[in-house]
Amino acid sequence: MSINIRLCHQDDLEIVRTILWETWKESYSKFIPLDDLMGYLNEQYTIKKLTEQYHDTNVIGYVAEYDDVIAGYEKTYYSEKENRLYVQQLYILPVYQNLGLGK
Repeated sequence: MSINIRLCHQDDLEIVRTILWETWKESYSKFIPLDDLMGYLNEQYTIKKLTEQYHDTNVIGYVAEYDDVIAGYEKTYYSEKENRLYVQQLYILPVYQNLGLGK
């Protein structure tokens, strides 16, 4: 078992969308219709919007790799106004949860 955490690269953004979708389905589909989840993904997390975030100097994304497979995504946001760093998102694909990737 090999775990690696690294900066997210622009060519990772498609897998980031997949991670968001798969984790949302697992977490929210019991009380939010799949069509609504997909609509939100397609509205708020297009490749264009993810690319804009990628180029935002206040946003830093990381991916977690498990045996060289991207299995998770984390996004931080630095608020200059508040002088605070926030972890805004942390998603681990369901099959890779409980392996220590989110620590």
